[in-house]
Amino acid sequence: MATGPASLQISGSSQVTINTANPTQILLWSVVGLALVGVLSPYSYNALPATTLLEAVFVICSVAMLRRRMDKRLAMFSVVAFVYVLASFAVSTFNNTNGLDFVQAYKAFIYIPIISAFVGKSGELDAKFISRIFWILAFFFLIKYGYSRALDLNYRMGRRPGVLDENNFELILLNFIFYITHSRRRIGANLLATAILIAVVGLSGSRSGAIGAAIALAMMALERPRERVVVLSFIIPVGFLAGMLIISERSIASLEEIDRFRFLTIFLREVSDWTPLGFIFGARPLTPLSPDSCNQLAFYSGLFSRSGDGTCYSVILHSYALRVIFDHGVFGVVILIGHLYFAYRSSAATRRQMICLCLITTTSALSISAFNSIYYAISAAVLLSSSRNLSRVSS
Repeated sequence: MATGPASLQISGSSQVTINTANPTQILLWSVVGLALVGVLSPYSYNALPATTLLEAVFVICSVAMLRRRMDKRLAMFSVVAFVYVLASFAVSTFNNTNGLDFVQAYKAFIYIPIISAFVGKSGELDAKFISRIFWILAFFFLIKYGYSRALDLNYRMGRRPGVLDENNFELILLNFIFYITHSRRRIGANLLATAILIAVVGLSGSRSGAIGAAIALAMMALERPRERVVVLSFIIPVGFLAGMLIISERSIASLEEIDRFRFLTIFLREVSDWTPLGFIFGARPLTPLSPDSCNQLAFYSGLFSRSGDGTCYSVILHSYALRVIFDHGVFGVVILIGHLYFAYRSSAATRRQMICLCLITTTSALSISAFNSIYYAISAAVLLSSSRNLSRVSS
């Protein structure tokens, strides 16, 4: 890996400095590069397997970070997560489960030592650099979402466009980068960025994306009390937008037709005979759902086991809030939240920044992968590896 800095001329006198010795910058530029490919992929999210490639880059960059010592508390969490994943893998292998199914269920815990490697180690990743990344990504998202909706080239892209992956996932990253780079700026400097973000989530058709944007704006209102009324004036239309997305694009005739309600009822049936110990530690590693539950969710057969035998696991329940309890119990939730807390204490992140990340991620857990998503993991790595001037007021 090269060790010298390089500069990329964007426009006029503006320069974006790429420090090739900084793994977090490399990670973010990988996101930008893949996003550009997504913009040029009109008939799919991305012509490349963007999510898989980002996961590979994420692992490589974390290894590069290991040259510096890890905080002892984070090292402890990393060891606990590693032992937990290793023991669970041994049990699942004994039951002849598919390895890819296992990774899908345990990815959040695999991310723990990877995220820990970034904490407090990248002082050159400042607000100015991340702001530039936000503007580039926001521009790419707006273009792709805009022309996908306008041209309606196929069913998927015309209704739920994406740049890197399904927009429920990638908007976690955009919403959070918006918050950490604009929450302390003057309102006048935020107007265009806020307008673009609202346009992107409106075009996305994503309920969790709209709610995530509303959370980011609400947290911004707490940062600048004197301008709170102005910031709150943006939250109302975003909240209204989220409601309209629920009503118009997911209109239903009865409660039973709501997909998340169906997932909840199936989850409750699956755990109806659990003991308190089951809720504490979850099911046996990679316990499949009952055949009846799998049959009821046959519409989502694409999420069935990679083994192709008709087996389905908790991933088919979509909501990570249900999945984490089924697979890992309260123990798993404590490990994930505890890791974030100690990572925050070991980093330059502010309390509000960490709360915002947790709220955006936890809200998405009601619908999608949340802590199991590479887009959450990258958001966490960016925040936890940033320098202290990220929390300073920018103009």
